[in-house]
Amino acid sequence: MSHVQSVERTFAILEAVATSGEAVSTTEIAQQVGLPKSTVARLLLTLQQEGAIDRVAGTRFFRIGPRLFSLMAGVPFPDYIRYFVRPFLQNLTDRTGEASAVCLLDANQLFVADSVQSQYLVNVQDSVGDRSPLHLTSPGRVFLAFWPEAKLEQYLSEIALQTGTEPPVNPAKLRIQLAEIRERGYAWSLEDSTEITGIAAPIQLQTEAVVACLNLFGPAFRFPPEGKQTYIARIVLETSQEISSRLQKTIP
Repeated sequence: MSHVQSVERTFAILEAVATSGEAVSTTEIAQQVGLPKSTVARLLLTLQQEGAIDRVAGTRFFRIGPRLFSLMAGVPFPDYIRYFVRPFLQNLTDRTGEASAVCLLDANQLFVADSVQSQYLVNVQDSVGDRSPLHLTSPGRVFLAFWPEAKLEQYLSEIALQTGTEPPVNPAKLRIQLAEIRERGYAWSLEDSTEITGIAAPIQLQTEAVVACLNLFGPAFRFPPEGKQTYIARIVLETSQEISSRLQKTIP
């Protein structure tokens, strides 16, 4: 095998693992990249030794390893998060058919860092770079729910002074919503719009600081599917927790 061919095959394997969104087996990787299983196993062993691939303890499944995440730590944070979370977004959309996004803070506004479009013909989507007030969206309210009290109080004081806002801001009602979000760990936007429904969950560091939010959303007439609200909440929360856990290993 030539050195160039080895590099090509290595990157094909890394891409197959990264885009799976979950741990993937040698057989599945071999099928995706079109290589013999023995060749894939040999390359996986080398990648594992270098820390680029991580083998799930007690299994024959693999996922992206900590060394690649460490290398990405030199990338500007918004780009880093986008690259880091993209496989998870794709997996959420593949599982649910609905659009997904990762959102960050820009001062006191929410902005969309990356998104994956719904698989349905009729869909809604967040455009990368879109910005909105925090209290008007489910991912924005997740950020607010985990803010320190002094910072939250300042924000609530500022929006209470705003006039002519639509819908009108009720700080007392918002505080109750934020307390509920902190307790359950995610936020639905069931009452925000008759057209779009979404659910957001926090991506956190070891300090429990929320550095990003995962958002899954779709047209209110089909999302969440009837009887599936609890299921949707569970997979979004589990995904955000998995991202948080793996992110914490790469950022001091």
